[in-house]
Amino acid sequence: MPSRPEPTDLRVERPRRRRAATTLTDLWNAWGFAELECAIALRAWRLAPRSEKRLPYQAYRRALEREALLAAELHVRNAA
Repeated sequence: MPSRPEPTDLRVERPRRRRAATTLTDLWNAWGFAELECAIALRAWRLAPRSEKRLPYQAYRRALEREALLAAELHVRNAA
């Protein structure tokens, strides 16, 4: 009967964390997703009752900042 394989060290086989967008396609997709997040956050802010607008506004500002950063990175890499 064949012997069983030795157990492996899980620390070595753990999947690596996803790196930041490395290709233009990855960057374009990340920017498109960020743009969609902006639209959703803006709609949530607009639809929120006046007394509850603070959190949706903050979420919208964060989404807008992410979208702007990705757009700038896309512009820089596309120009290169």
